Amino acid sequence: MSGSQISTTPSKPDPHKMKSVQKIRRILTRMGFEKELVQIQGATAQGPDIIVTYNLEKKHKLVGLKKKSIKIIIQCKCAEEKGTKLTNLHNLIRIYESYVKEYKADLALLTLDGYNIPDAYRKPKKLDDIRKKKKVVYWDNQTLVYYNRLSNALKDPYSLYSFFNDIGYRIQLSNTPLKVRALSTKQHDKGKEILTFAIPVDDLLKIGYVFHRGSVSPEAYQRLLTARRLGAVGKFVSKETSYLANNIVVAFESPVKYSKGMLEIPQITCSAWIIDGQHRLYGFLKIPESADADMVRKKFKLIVSGIKGSRGKTGRLMQANLFREINEYQQKIERNLLLDLYHYLEIDDKRGIFTRVDIAKKLRKTSPFIGRLRILPIQIGAVTLATIVDYSPFEKIVKNYGTKTHAICKNYFVTVSNIFANEWQDPKKYILCTNKGVRMLLSLLVKILRHNSNLGKKPTPERFKYYLTFLRKSTISEDSFFLTKSYSGKALGAGAPDKISTTMWATIIHDSVKGFLIKKELEDVFLGDATTIEELESTLRECLTNAMGDKYFENLPDDIREEAERRKVQESKKFPWKKVSDPPEAYLNFSAFRVVMTSRKRWTPYFASIFPSKDWFTSRMHELEGIRNRLHHFRPLDQSEKSKLAMYSEEITKTIENWKAQQTSSPTTSSP
Repeated sequence: MSGSQISTTPSKPDPHKMKSVQKIRRILTRMGFEKELVQIQGATAQGPDIIVTYNLEKKHKLVGLKKKSIKIIIQCKCAEEKGTKLTNLHNLIRIYESYVKEYKADLALLTLDGYNIPDAYRKPKKLDDIRKKKKVVYWDNQTLVYYNRLSNALKDPYSLYSFFNDIGYRIQLSNTPLKVRALSTKQHDKGKEILTFAIPVDDLLKIGYVFHRGSVSPEAYQRLLTARRLGAVGKFVSKETSYLANNIVVAFESPVKYSKGMLEIPQITCSAWIIDGQHRLYGFLKIPESADADMVRKKFKLIVSGIKGSRGKTGRLMQANLFREINEYQQKIERNLLLDLYHYLEIDDKRGIFTRVDIAKKLRKTSPFIGRLRILPIQIGAVTLATIVDYSPFEKIVKNYGTKTHAICKNYFVTVSNIFANEWQDPKKYILCTNKGVRMLLSLLVKILRHNSNLGKKPTPERFKYYLTFLRKSTISEDSFFLTKSYSGKALGAGAPDKISTTMWATIIHDSVKGFLIKKELEDVFLGDATTIEELESTLRECLTNAMGDKYFENLPDDIREEAERRKVQESKKFPWKKVSDPPEAYLNFSAFRVVMTSRKRWTPYFASIFPSKDWFTSRMHELEGIRNRLHHFRPLDQSEKSKLAMYSEEITKTIENWKAQQTSSPTTSSP
């Protein structure tokens, strides 16, 4: 290599990097690479951290192969902070293109743990060009998460086949094609030929694959396989009486032959794209140990509808469009109807789904929920059956209290509807009697029951009133507190209602009821507040740069600069193994922003045009400095301080963002 080659001499071990190396090794061995062939090279400045060899001839008992093994060199880079942008990817690719030749490898893999790569390097053509021409593949943080989950969901060798497919290798497992009886059909004159056949699970697993969203290719679109769903399918198909009547839909990406009722399918890994039915197929990998899993997979035949596809862009678009049509026009039964069906057929599981549905349907007949909880799409009500039945806090209550849950929930929601009468009656305006609101109320109920039980009290309406009254008194003067728009974008995702309920509702009760929140919940609340402060500090630093220029730090008062530099030195001494790469301005005291920005020398020329007035900015920063000091000394905030933190941070941030937008949209003038 040229003089630009980076040294591969051993360097001082970096615990962050070694942790990343071990993580990559675990993923590779879970996929099916033999441990002794995944060789860690030791700490290097730039050279390969892992060299892995895969012996095709030995692993698959194949003979006469032109290429008997695949050798991959791997460099594991680890960011000190997640989300760090990688700016030198082009240089890394160039270096590892040379290393591929030097190590006589087939491919170089760059694992960029914690990094975000530039958008230009996510484009399919760019990925393919670099892989084919330079023999380099790269995984950013998102792709690492994908492969970690894939290696957990699929057993050896199926996750390994997917990995090889992603880096451009497909393995021909046999020269003899699979032969099955098939029926050829066209649904209309211009329709594609559909080949319907039955095939043993074991054979389809060898040639099938799923094109996931989150893998190397940004074109991938399918949801990642979930272990829970796979396990449920595996348990079901292990029974002798089981059957799967729905067909699997696949697109053949290697040429198949059909003649006189016989279909010949090449035995090539990842040559059949599983467009629909991925969990039904891969659920066979999760058959309980008590069953003869290998025998089940060899004997169980799946009904498959296959179409002839291709690996090119045209084939990808056609297959993706078929996937869209299946999911858009052939939707599975709605969750609420399915739960109702479970109840009607008295189907239960270990999680007590029948009991949960039964209790929820009884609640539907009680006064707070009459006309507000719906099952069928044509029924009225802002709350759905699934909202209650599928929510983990409700499942937890049912597990602890069994059939008593109905009386507990009835008394609780009656109390809610009495204390918050206006909010409960108007789900269009307020959050309480909506899907999000009911889940947040259930989350709050879990905490109320826990604290009440610790006191040795019974869950009576009087006790519910005791807790909820504190929430009412603290919010009665805040007209916007329960407005739906106040929660827009907050209570999203499976765990979000619990988080929002804890940070916005339970903390109010905790202010008046000693020990209401446990230590972990308080730490989570504290973390959220600390993050708000950190984000504001980042915005203020950016404001200084935009207003005063990139070299603003050099023009700050000596005492403020020296204090920031001193804090940076302290940080490096505190964590000597961690490279402190942030500039000194990243260590400015929070109070320094107010001092610098409101000084007589800087306010008028730089900041007067950004903020409404000096008093407006100074008063808010003074309030926030006190709040920031409480957080710095690990003292939880009361509701008033929380409200100020949220409100003042948002006001200052939006003011700066509006100013930046005006600067961007203003026409620039050039010098004569």
